[in-house]
Amino acid sequence: MRVVHGPAPGLSRAVAADLAEVPWSGFTEAADAVLAHLQERFGMDLWVVTRVREGSQEVHVARSGAFRIPQGTPLPWLDSLSRQIHAGSAPRVATDARIEMAFGAPGVDRRFRVGAYLGVPLLTEEGHLRGTLCAFSGNRQPDELALELPVVELFARLLSTLLAKEEFAHERSEVAAAAYAMANRDPLTGVLNRRGWERALDAEEQRCLRGGRCSAVAVVDLDGLSQINDSLGHEAGDELLVRAARALESAVRPCDQVARVEGDVFGLIAADAGGEGVRAWAARLGCALRAAGVQASIGAAASSPDRPLSDAWHAADAAMRADKQSRRGPRRRAG
Repeated sequence: MRVVHGPAPGLSRAVAADLAEVPWSGFTEAADAVLAHLQERFGMDLWVVTRVREGSQEVHVARSGAFRIPQGTPLPWLDSLSRQIHAGSAPRVATDARIEMAFGAPGVDRRFRVGAYLGVPLLTEEGHLRGTLCAFSGNRQPDELALELPVVELFARLLSTLLAKEEFAHERSEVAAAAYAMANRDPLTGVLNRRGWERALDAEEQRCLRGGRCSAVAVVDLDGLSQINDSLGHEAGDELLVRAARALESAVRPCDQVARVEGDVFGLIAADAGGEGVRAWAARLGCALRAAGVQASIGAAASSPDRPLSDAWHAADAAMRADKQSRRGPRRRAG
């Protein structure tokens, strides 16, 4: 059996070279490889893959030896050749654009005079337009170019399929990310729930271990939530929880974490915090809560080279209980 080395017959050098890098990372790389192949095979001054969204068109990938058109460059749409071709009012290929009255529309770039044009729409499975695969030349092209239209249509269909799959995967990824976020968020307050808290605490623990850093944690136990629920109803209790969550969020940095770890208990993580700053941090949390009309017991502690963050959390919980006990003491003696 004879083994043939080198690119397969009919493949351009550009595509053959890219075969060493298969698979492509996505639609953009694949589109660029297709344009390189088509330009090498058919010539033309400019090959473009455009994206069409809500009545506007822009360059996604372009190949040209004459001038550079950056990705994202806006293109005419309402009176464009691409729109006329999609509407069926212009042919998909014109080797001499001057004799096609429909080609009186502006070209892709004002620096470019259209002498010949070839364009195929990129469609969804439902037939909706998502973009175009097109080529321009400033000069008339041989009539044989029209015979090659099926090749360009094949590539356009392949790109349409890849684009649809990529967009579907992106949508699924966004849905999964939203579901993941919801699974780690308390639906009432919007802060992390117990599951999200445990993940955040573990992630911060690992970050501290890797970088030799110290971080702080705080435990906030709201006072009187059960009494409010009993006397005023759960709506009033829920309003208190939301108010507390907003107050705590207002008192921390964007890089810090706030979680509702139990019914009336919140946990907080302050990254890269320790020493005397922990006491000041706890005081800020208390001030923010009091300003929001929320009474709470607070305890805070920091990790250290000898105390992991999980142990600091237990220390903060003990400090919170001591704070609660000290605040109850005077009331008991008064009775």
